[in-house]
Amino acid sequence: MNMDTLILNRYDLTLTEGLTVDLDVCKFLKSGCLGIPTAVTDGDILLSDLSTDLLKYLSKLSLSGFTKLRLASFASVELLKYLGNIINCFKLKVVTLDLRLNSKHFSDSITYIIDDGFLKYFDIVVMDFNDLSYVAKDLSSGSLSKIAEALYNRFGCGNLLLINYIRDSLYYNALYSNGEYVELGMSFRCSKDLVGAYLTLKSNPGIKLVDLLRDALNLCKYSFEFGLRLNHELVIPNVYSTIELDAERYKVVSELSEAVKLLEDNSDLVINLTPKVQMNVAYALPKPFFTGLNDVAAIPGRIIRINDRVKAVDAPKFGASKHLARALMKIMEFNPNMRSIANIRYGNDVLEVVKELGYTCSYYDRREEPPEVKLVEGASIPWGVEQAIKRIGYVPDVIYHTGDYGKEAMIAVIGRNPLDVVNKILRIGIKLRDRIKDR
Repeated sequence: MNMDTLILNRYDLTLTEGLTVDLDVCKFLKSGCLGIPTAVTDGDILLSDLSTDLLKYLSKLSLSGFTKLRLASFASVELLKYLGNIINCFKLKVVTLDLRLNSKHFSDSITYIIDDGFLKYFDIVVMDFNDLSYVAKDLSSGSLSKIAEALYNRFGCGNLLLINYIRDSLYYNALYSNGEYVELGMSFRCSKDLVGAYLTLKSNPGIKLVDLLRDALNLCKYSFEFGLRLNHELVIPNVYSTIELDAERYKVVSELSEAVKLLEDNSDLVINLTPKVQMNVAYALPKPFFTGLNDVAAIPGRIIRINDRVKAVDAPKFGASKHLARALMKIMEFNPNMRSIANIRYGNDVLEVVKELGYTCSYYDRREEPPEVKLVEGASIPWGVEQAIKRIGYVPDVIYHTGDYGKEAMIAVIGRNPLDVVNKILRIGIKLRDRIKDR
């Protein structure tokens, strides 16, 4: 792996922006880079200015192997001027503007960056719309395209990316280049350092910048959606979230397949527990990846009785059982560790065995369901599950109801994973079998 990218950015202790985000993107893309801190900050607070030491280091550093420069503008004038002198050593130069921080701690840097032509050296300039007031307050009332065009002409850069312009509750990101304008609307705020690092590392001849931008915004979306939320505004991005999500989806399907096979291999214990509507087993992605019904895997067509055996109709798939998924969504609101559920037939004999085995148990009465709940498609199961959980104050091993007009009575077996659920079902089946033998 060639170390061809030099990254200069602040190290921020919140980990929400700065050098750590850059280096995470480097590792995610398997790109060789040298990351050097220009300062140490805690959000907006400057803890240490490293400009002097960095100047000494750079003067001794051989730049012959570096072809790309990724710079965040939060730096002293002296450091920026030095970079201006050596910037032609790099084939690709990308800068993200930290004008708010510059204004607070290096106010003279803004004049050098904006008015003295520093940005003309850069192929890509990334700027957050919130920093517009530090450049030109008079532009804030114009359209995004006009603002981008004016900034592009003022900066003299190769390409301008103006991000996080809010319109109609959406965030818009504008890419302006030599008269060409592209605008991409998103439902989330994006990170200028994440986007800046991605564009630096992935930019190569023949690749359209707008295509890279779409990829960068997509990575940003998942990184923040599944990142570590510190508070309402601060999120530590997780650039590996897409890889982790794929791994979790594979794990869910794999564990569910193993559990279903265990049911099939023990058909003699299970067949007497199969309800008229047939059986199914569901397994949800873990938090924070679990966001809705389609994040629950189950068996399409269910697990059915065939003569004296039970058999899964198909392999597990996500979104295959809305009923069990709705139940799990409500269960995980109370206990996110209880991620699996299966339905078996209702019967007094089954309930007696459940109690003999020491399983915790609760119930709800569908006849008590409020009319306004019955009128809403899919609302009955979450309502019932919530009633059962609140009845005892925690998520039990078993929740049951005795049915209603046109609704078969049912028992739901709940567990941490499908193997946990299936083992509970098999213990119930063994106990029922032994009872029959003893008669």
